Amino acid sequence: MPSAPPRKSASCTSSVPARLSPTTPPAIFAARTLPTGDNVRERPYTNLYAKLTTKSNTFNVHMRVQVLRKRTGSNVNVAEWNEDLDTVVAEHRGSALIGRYVDASDPNLPDFATKADATMDNYARFSIVSTIKFAP
Repeated sequence: MPSAPPRKSASCTSSVPARLSPTTPPAIFAARTLPTGDNVRERPYTNLYAKLTTKSNTFNVHMRVQVLRKRTGSNVNVAEWNEDLDTVVAEHRGSALIGRYVDASDPNLPDFATKADATMDNYARFSIVSTIKFAP
């Protein structure tokens, strides 16, 4: 009975070379390689992280929000900011952890098993998980 082919994952199909193949015995691998620092050993994981998490469901958004007040007058151009006349009334700096999810009980959600061209992108909902105010 032939053995099943190995399962493919994003880490197997990426362009990052593996330092140890599944068929290399650990003693032979250790004899052929020089000792390395932790940063060199962890580098493949650093390169893989961005490739494996491109469709993340959590996002940390950093923001700087300002309330602006234009000077009063009859010929004020609202699309133009003047540092000498216009003022910043309030400012907020912080971050928010935002979660993305799909509501499985949504009646408009199609059957993705039967519709090959359907994507979940149009059915994503967002929620604010936590917020942090930066106070320097």
